[in-house]
Parts: sequence; C-alpha cells; structure tokens
Amino acid sequence: LKHKIMKKCWEDKRDFYYMDSGYLGNYKSPINPNGWKWFHRIVKNDLQHNTIIDRPSDRWEKLQYKIPKWKKDGRNILVVMPSEKPAKFYDIDMNEWREQTISKIKEYTDRPIVVREKASRPERIVKTIYDELDNAHAVVTLQSIAATEAVLYGIPAFGLAPNASTPVASNDITKIETPYYPDSDLVYKWACHLAYGLVIIDQHAAHERLVYEKLKTQIKNNQIEVQALLVPEIFELSEPEILVLLEHKKNLSHLGLKIDQFGINSIAVQEIPAILSSENIRNLINDILDELQDLGNSETLEQKIDAVLSKIACHGSIRSGRRLRLEEMNHLLRDMENTPNSGQCNHGRPTHISLKLSDVERLFGRK
Repeated sequence: LKHKIMKKCWEDKRDFYYMDSGYLGNYKSPINPNGWKWFHRIVKNDLQHNTIIDRPSDRWEKLQYKIPKWKKDGRNILVVMPSEKPAKFYDIDMNEWREQTISKIKEYTDRPIVVREKASRPERIVKTIYDELDNAHAVVTLQSIAATEAVLYGIPAFGLAPNASTPVASNDITKIETPYYPDSDLVYKWACHLAYGLVIIDQHAAHERLVYEKLKTQIKNNQIEVQALLVPEIFELSEPEILVLLEHKKNLSHLGLKIDQFGINSIAVQEIPAILSSENIRNLINDILDELQDLGNSETLEQKIDAVLSKIACHGSIRSGRRLRLEEMNHLLRDMENTPNSGQCNHGRPTHISLKLSDVERLFGRK
C-alpha cells in the first residue's frame, strides 16, 4: 500500500515525506547496545536520498572525521540481496534478480561471487555486513543501506536501482573489474549530506506524547474511553493517602479513573482509562499520589489535572526496550506526524534527535 501511495503522489505532483530505517546506526554500538532499529531517515518525495544536497560541513569538521581510503585488495564480489520492500517498490522478483545479476557479473569477471542473503534482524546484528566487506572487491546491490555501508567502508558499490549511494557508485556491471572510485571531495560532500538524514526515536517518549494528546482531546470532548473492571482492584493505603485521593475523586473520575473508599484503610479502583492495562494500576495510583502530594495547594486544579493526565499517559505508553513490529513502528511515526507537540514528551524530553553520520561512524571506531 505504501508504494502505491508514493507513486500516486508522484502522479499528482504532491509533496510527501517518507520515513524508514536509517542508512547506519542500527547495529550494536555503545549508543544502541541491543542493535534495535533506532535510527531512521526522512526523505522528501522519494524512497531514499539519491542526489546530493549541499549541507554544512560543521558536523564532520568538529569531529575531524576522515573519509576512509579505498580498499583495493579484496577478492570477492559481494552481492547483497534486496529486501522485500525495495523489490516490491521496483516490481522485482528476488529470485530472478539474483540469477540475472550473478549471470551478468560472470560475463565480466571470474572473481568468486558471495551472496549475502536477507537474514532475520537478530542474525544480521550478530553477523554484520562488515565481516564480508573485509574481502570484497566490490558490492552489487539494490539496497541503499548496503551500498552506503560499503562506500563508507572503502569498498566501491554498484547500485542497480536509484539509492543513497547513487552519487558515489556505479550502475554499470560491465565495469566490475574497474569500479568507480569517486574522489574524496565528492565522498566528503555526499557524507555531509547524509549526516543530516539520520533520526533516532525514543519510542516511549514519543508514544507518551501521543497518548497524552489523545487523552486531552477525549477529555475536552467529554469522551474519555474507560474500562470497567470485572473485579475491582483493592489497595491498602494510609489514611492521609486515602484522603488525598478522595479529595480529588471527582476529577479523577473525569479522567477515567473511578475510585471508592473500601473499608477503613483501602480504596477500590472500579474503572480505569481504556488505554491502561490492569497491571499498571498499583504503580499508577502510587505515582498519582506522589504527584498530588508534591503539588499540594500550590498549584491550580487545572495544573493538578494535567499532572495526573501526564502520569496516566506515561503508564499507558509503549515501554522503552520493547521490540516493536514494523507495522507498529510505522504507525508510531505516522501518528507523530499528525500530533501537536510530538517533538517532546510530557516531561519536556525530546522524542527524537538527529544524529549526524559522523557521530555514528565514531561509535563504530571509524573516526
């Protein structure tokens, strides 16, 4: 569906922004110890950055990054198989592409051909492309990420479809024995451009803001979605804590949290906002108590409600460290595009940051 929408936008001459996995940074590193898909790229009106836009060089210069020298002693031709996404976009059958590409390469070289299959993400994290680049003469691929990683490792690339490496790669397989080695100035300019194209998303902070804004809209329209508990959750609290909650009982109910006193030293939670799961309730009550006690009488009712709403949003959000499915990532990013103030979570922390390519390279020890 996504590739159809993009092609329709091209047809209608409508601007769009495409967000997908970043060219670098999604392997294990000090800033990404688990190798999760934290880094993304944002491209205007295309699938990838395939032309160079003049960018300031300060992000590279302040780190004194040096473009690597070309490695010319590799023996193998490394063919990196495309993933399903670009294959579908360019209407390519992957098995046919493999056979035709290998056959074409063999017409112009007798070098060994190594095929890197599209493995599962956990496998790719353990066995990275850099293991195979060490003995590569050149890389042949459709993939922006594989071609970009090759060039920035000092290995020439052949991109058989428009991709991020297009300005510094060849698409002519007949030149496989004499690959294109662009001069360092061009690679530097290209790298400065890509340095502005990586974004890292804090999934918890981003989703927290989305939930918060959604709850605010529901409350404004008196349409807060609630979930009645079949069995009320009973919590034992101190007398002062119970008094604080009962004092704000009406306001909490307005936020989707219905509580009643249960006996002398307990409360019963009857309803919760639908966005929460029941396992969050005890921690949520404790956090709300802390917030209300800290605010005391120094804040307005509106500020107190807002503080409680923020806590509810926090407990109803995707947890940090949870591995998201691809469709969940896409849904999160699309919602960020359509939500006010999505650049910050409810506590003022950024939900995403731009990470220059030179920062990523430094983390891989290539500075």
